[in-house]
Amino acid sequence: DPLTLYEDLLRDLMIGFAFEEAVCNILTSIDVIRRRMQVGLGAESSCLPFHGGPTVAVENVMNLNYAHLRDWVLPSLLEIESHSEGALYPHRIFEVGETAVFDPADNMGSRTEQRLAALLAAEDASFDAAQSVLYALLGSLGLPFRVVPWQHPSFIPGRVGLVVAGGSARDDDPAAWLGFIGEFSPQVLTSWGARVPAAGFEMSIPAMQRVRPLQRV
Repeated sequence: DPLTLYEDLLRDLMIGFAFEEAVCNILTSIDVIRRRMQVGLGAESSCLPFHGGPTVAVENVMNLNYAHLRDWVLPSLLEIESHSEGALYPHRIFEVGETAVFDPADNMGSRTEQRLAALLAAEDASFDAAQSVLYALLGSLGLPFRVVPWQHPSFIPGRVGLVVAGGSARDDDPAAWLGFIGEFSPQVLTSWGARVPAAGFEMSIPAMQRVRPLQRV
């Protein structure tokens, strides 16, 4: 499957950039994907097409910790970080995994989408540090892109950007949006009990694949 091969290539590249791979559960809680991330529960807080708005919930839930399907991956990595304070810094982790993203155009009201997310946690972690990894990654793929100013409640204002496909696509066209990158706000870090600054990015793998298919890499 071309998508699986693309995912494997991304894993190889991230490991080459000295990141460790995480494998997290797609089942999670609303506390993890919303409240701790300072993202509201209403549609007005949506960061579409990436996440936000209604979530996919388990109807007959047995455990509230696994009552929802995640619609983005970075909260899963922050959850790992919250349990890793005893490990030597810097922490550099990533995951290639599935999300269930709210999409009213889909028959089921949501769509399954593969994502690549990466987290850096260290005394000197910053937007620039995460951006340098992103540039190296997309440069290795030969994928044209640009980072434009954006707003997101989980990140420090002015230290968050939208990753847009290069070329003539408009910045406000969701079809051109590849992902996002930012430095987490103090409120988010406090909610997770993080001891050092952290930054990260998250990319839609199908969107990347549309711009730069594997056979052209």
